[in-house]
Amino acid sequence: MKSKGLFFLILFAGALFAQNKPVSLSSVGEALALSAAKNPDLNVYILKQSKTQQEIKNANWAYIPSVSGSFGLQYNIDRQTSALPGEIFGLPGQTKNVQLGTDYVYNTGVGISLDVFNMQTILQNRIARINAEMQGAQTQAYGQLLREQTALYYFSALIFQHSVEIYQKNLQTSDSILMLSKQRYENGLTDLFTYNQAKIVVNSLQQTLSLNEKNARDYLFLLKNLLGMEADTELILNEVIAVKENPLPEIQGLKADKNLDVTRLMKKQTEADIQLKKSFFIPKLSLNGYWGFQNLSNEAFEFDWSKYNYVGINLALPVTNGFKNLGNLKMAKWNDRINAQVLQNETDKSELKNAQLISNYRYGLQQLPLSYSNYQLSQQNAALAFQKYTEGLISSDSYLRTYEEYLKFQQNYLNTLSSVYLYYSTIISRQYYAD
Repeated sequence: MKSKGLFFLILFAGALFAQNKPVSLSSVGEALALSAAKNPDLNVYILKQSKTQQEIKNANWAYIPSVSGSFGLQYNIDRQTSALPGEIFGLPGQTKNVQLGTDYVYNTGVGISLDVFNMQTILQNRIARINAEMQGAQTQAYGQLLREQTALYYFSALIFQHSVEIYQKNLQTSDSILMLSKQRYENGLTDLFTYNQAKIVVNSLQQTLSLNEKNARDYLFLLKNLLGMEADTELILNEVIAVKENPLPEIQGLKADKNLDVTRLMKKQTEADIQLKKSFFIPKLSLNGYWGFQNLSNEAFEFDWSKYNYVGINLALPVTNGFKNLGNLKMAKWNDRINAQVLQNETDKSELKNAQLISNYRYGLQQLPLSYSNYQLSQQNAALAFQKYTEGLISSDSYLRTYEEYLKFQQNYLNTLSSVYLYYSTIISRQYYAD
């Protein structure tokens, strides 16, 4: 029995040790830094960006001569027959059919080839560099989106935690109302309608509290996903959402949207594609050489090697594919025109979105202190009304109207708080750079 108990104790201790340590965050900056370091999707973008550097290196190999070693054997089953003048064989005025060459031909040596001028190779190298820029821009654009989502989920979790605290206090007050209504109903001082109204208020508050608790948990799960955390790791947010006179900073302008860089590079890609399509009409110039030995023999294993070297130059002119290449060039020009219009449209829309974002954020900053003030004032009125209700100075209907007004101002405050932090999350993504 002692050994079995010791086994379960060790097993329990091992399970506790295996649990992930809680992660504690005290600011949105910490959350942003952690997502930049641990987000798995961002890591994939970074790996793809590193891959493009290798693609550039591969494209540069086209400027290096190609060298290859070879050994070849050729057996001529039926050699070519040619009619030669008979004088060579002592037969004047006649011709003689003679098989030329040998039965066996051996070659061994080193071949070298080099493109001296190939515009396609030059442009493909340029396109590889543009593709690397594009992958870098896409990484930056995803990083911007990641910062926005991280900030949004972080603030949303805090706001719903703040809302849970508010509704827990509301529920305590409503429980007191329900208890008082029950006593008065049992003593015949109020009717069933008023008692049911108090029950409805409590049930509604319990529903809202449960929903807010669920939303707080959901945003923590979403945040953990962005932070690259496991599901069973506890995430603790130490920061508290508190509305002061100036809860958030004023903003004068925004840094450029990283998605515009992607659109600009799309235009750059189509421009390079036009140049590549034009290069199909340009001749290619290449050099090739061979240094080795050759053996000509009529016997399979009879060797008499002799030097076999040559240098050649090749000029290739495109002829038959001219119409196809011309069609491809026209399509590339159309794509370039489309991307130019897309770039202009996205630039204009980005400027409008920036202006609207700043305007909405400033409006929210103006409204937030007012909504918070109304929330506090209505909270005081609700407390005063409850005191009067317990003293029998006002009716239950009058108190419930005051309490419902308090709940309305409270929800308005929470909605305004969420809207302001929604705008602020986008602003942070355009101003905060973890790198």
